[in-house]
Amino acid sequence: MLIPAQLNKKYMSVYPYADKLSQVFLGMKESGKQDWPDWCYLPVAASYAIVSGEADRQGIPMMQASSDIGNLAAIMAWRPTKGVYRFDDDLLKSLWDVELDKDIPIDVLFNLPEWCCYIDLDEFQPATDMNLYGFFVYFESDSNTGGREIRLSFARDHDGEPGIMTLPFHIDQETRIGDMLQSAVDFAVPHLPDELKALEDKQVPHKEAVKMFSRYFSLVLYLCSADRDIIQTSRNRKTKKTKNPKKKKRQLPVEYRVGSAIGGAIRQARGSHQGAGTGTSKAPHIRSAHYHTYWTGKGRNKPVVKFIPPVPVNIGDEPVVPIVLR
Repeated sequence: MLIPAQLNKKYMSVYPYADKLSQVFLGMKESGKQDWPDWCYLPVAASYAIVSGEADRQGIPMMQASSDIGNLAAIMAWRPTKGVYRFDDDLLKSLWDVELDKDIPIDVLFNLPEWCCYIDLDEFQPATDMNLYGFFVYFESDSNTGGREIRLSFARDHDGEPGIMTLPFHIDQETRIGDMLQSAVDFAVPHLPDELKALEDKQVPHKEAVKMFSRYFSLVLYLCSADRDIIQTSRNRKTKKTKNPKKKKRQLPVEYRVGSAIGGAIRQARGSHQGAGTGTSKAPHIRSAHYHTYWTGKGRNKPVVKFIPPVPVNIGDEPVVPIVLR
């Protein structure tokens, strides 16, 4: 079973009324009794109500159950679409090594393909070294203040079982991704657990923490980019039959391949570089991958980001052009 599916099963068994109560909250929005932006599936306040109610029924101290609030919010936002995104290996490595432009506008993040996406990092060595399977990414709109957050919920190994740890990144007071990462790290680093690379250790400078989180956001940005290369692996959304006729069929996760075409272009560029000769005005090399922000729309006030893959320079006569499937 996929890790996000395991976590979904785990949290729905711990909080059996989550589905029914989430529909109640969504109904309140539909009726106009409550309101929040469409880019947020459910405010975390809904998850708080569910977790606190279950803790009260079971006699569990809320302090003990509080870590489940953000985690359950991620699961509930993921459940309507259940998207699992797997990156081409070479694209993943390229994105992981991208040095993010600190001035990328935060607004480009509001182009996620779903309310909540699960980015699969299984068997990716840098993630394995940190006991990470992958992570959920979703948005929060504070029900009291309307404050905006983007949250990463890390699926990680916890005593041999998958668990979740959620980190919020506040984006209300910031306009650039670099500022968002820095302020989040300044707040979070002293409180991080050992499982996330021991960043609370004073020997690890904050800039290393910023660099680590920028790697996760590099993957998120690709899903938000204007020319993203995403292909659904199956044509139809699959459901799983249940033995109990009164129960609805369970929707299975929907898997996507990310960057199949552009990953091929990266491999082609690398091959061109390895086979390049000498004698050009500038030594043959691969220009580093990076993101570029474009301003579009009336008045050029809407930012979009595009991923520029590694480009061969002074290698042969024909440029290597990445193919993007839409």
